[in-house]
Amino acid sequence: MTMSTGYVPEMAKEKLAGLRFPDGDVLPLFEQRAERKRLLQRAMDFGNYAQYKVAIVFEDDCGLKRVETTIWDLDDDFVYLKNRIRIPLGRIREVRI
Repeated sequence: MTMSTGYVPEMAKEKLAGLRFPDGDVLPLFEQRAERKRLLQRAMDFGNYAQYKVAIVFEDDCGLKRVETTIWDLDDDFVYLKNRIRIPLGRIREVRI
């Protein structure tokens, strides 16, 4: 899922734990949400088999941010990163593999 989000500041994954995420999904369409889930699953597979890092563009209560990381796990509500760090699935705007 590649949208033209333009420049998005990168953030260290260790700082994600202190962020606040509003409720609601940043993607309005079901098709966009399904594509996001498909790309996250693919990114998780790459990470589990080859320690491949991906870029995740997400939105917290202050705006857009980007993290380069390996996805360790995924469920219907969250994407899980190393050290129990998680991002709400509905706050992820873009996945760059």
